[in-house]
Amino acid sequence: MKKYTSIVLIFLFLLPCVFAKAGDTMYVNVKESILKSGTGFFASKLGTVYYGDTVIILAEAGKWTQIELKENPSNKGWIPTANLTKKKIISGKTQNLSESELALAGKGFSAEVEDAMKQRHGELRFDLVDKIEDNYVGDEDLLEFIVEGNLYGGEG
Repeated sequence: MKKYTSIVLIFLFLLPCVFAKAGDTMYVNVKESILKSGTGFFASKLGTVYYGDTVIILAEAGKWTQIELKENPSNKGWIPTANLTKKKIISGKTQNLSESELALAGKGFSAEVEDAMKQRHGELRFDLVDKIEDNYVGDEDLLEFIVEGNLYGGEG
């Protein structure tokens, strides 16, 4: 019984950390995220938010959160909830950092982590990651792939 009580208490303690409510302030934790007119992947694009942008939560629906930019409340739309964090992003000395380095630092990647990865796996090939990130599939091509492949159960 004590074990179950502890689990429930931990869950109740962590619940406010995971879920946001209308009016909460959060921060964009990805390099960029497209603001959409609705909660579907193929909803029209309204704008873009960037890593570290401060946003106000307006509503939530499933895996999507409706937000507005704190600095520009007229800039609002839906983004995936996973692209947000409650942790304030403090950039500090960033003048010599690229956007990708800044984004990695925000996710906990540091010089120490990089050194540990090198010890375990040898030299790290970031050029391969860059090559993968350069691949782009447009929405029209993606939708055509879904339709032609008879893929069901996804967002449409």
